Amino acid sequence: MASNLKLEQKSYIKIRMLLDIGPKDILIDLEVVYGDASLSYTIVKEWAKRFREGRELLEDVERIERPRSANTAVTPLKFAGEWKKILISLLKS
Repeated sequence: MASNLKLEQKSYIKIRMLLDIGPKDILIDLEVVYGDASLSYTIVKEWAKRFREGRELLEDVERIERPRSANTAVTPLKFAGEWKKILISLLKS
């Protein structure tokens, strides 16, 4: 669940986009109000795009898939097992 600060900022982004204010100007306002706790320009730009395309919700869509790091940690183990089989078959030849 998003923090209140993030939801407040996303709400502001949504309203300003409806008023045809661009992401750079929105970011300046957010930095004045929230300082170091303001969203990054990349995030402001992304949310502005989402709202411009018709998005209504302020919350992120919950992701169901496993984190990328969980998938990549297993990959080397898969290949290690395959290489072992290949080496054994080559040694037997």
